[in-house]
Amino acid sequence: MTRALTLEPGTREFDRRAREGNLVPVSCEVVADLDTPISAYLRLRDLPQPFLLESVEGGEKLARYSFLGAQPRLTLKAFPTHVEVAEGHATRRSAVDPLEAARAILQKYRPVVDPSLPRFYGGLVGWFGYDLVRTIEHLPNRPPDDRGLPICSLQLADAVMIFDHLRHRIRIVANAFVEEGAERAYRGARTRIEEWLDRLGRPLPEPSGATGAVPTLAVRSNMTRERYIAAVRRCKEYICAGDAFQIVLSQRFAGEVGALDP
Repeated sequence: MTRALTLEPGTREFDRRAREGNLVPVSCEVVADLDTPISAYLRLRDLPQPFLLESVEGGEKLARYSFLGAQPRLTLKAFPTHVEVAEGHATRRSAVDPLEAARAILQKYRPVVDPSLPRFYGGLVGWFGYDLVRTIEHLPNRPPDDRGLPICSLQLADAVMIFDHLRHRIRIVANAFVEEGAERAYRGARTRIEEWLDRLGRPLPEPSGATGAVPTLAVRSNMTRERYIAAVRRCKEYICAGDAFQIVLSQRFAGEVGALDP
């Protein structure tokens, strides 16, 4: 059953904008009512790669916008030796610079600007790890990779739910990639918006994981107290000798959380 939606832009205006670029934002606005960014996130949480971002700037105490997304068009994960880009059911692996790989992804798209939308309504979302600096600067003494974790993880969010806390409105934006065919892209954007609206109308999911009192967490370090203190002393000696002016000494703590949801 097709939902009665008011989409911006309509089909005629969409066709016009599709001639200006290959990525056209399609959106639908609804009243926020009792929905909050947290309740919306809980309804999107079972989708792949969900995220929630706030737009606080400077001295603001309350962000005007909250941005939510999930189920990205593609993901990019960088490791010390290679980059993996997953799109659909295919994953490409190559030995390229992570930042260059991210730029190459963005260069494929020529978004059509919609002045009614906030500055962010889709794009790359994720995080850069500390060791990403080693792809920019030549640094000695690379630590052993004993976890196999990415040094960078990004996702291309082509659909975003935007909470406008000033106007008490929710804007669901689906970016239509018109090189797949304008009519097909518009239908796909509409379907995505309908799916997310349906999720907003669902009951909140039951809390998962452990409830009640949080058990005492047994934490272990990757080095003994004595070894860490000895390392601190050596660092002080290096600084006093003028061999270094700043040293970041760290240790890794780990613990089993069981069913507790972090």
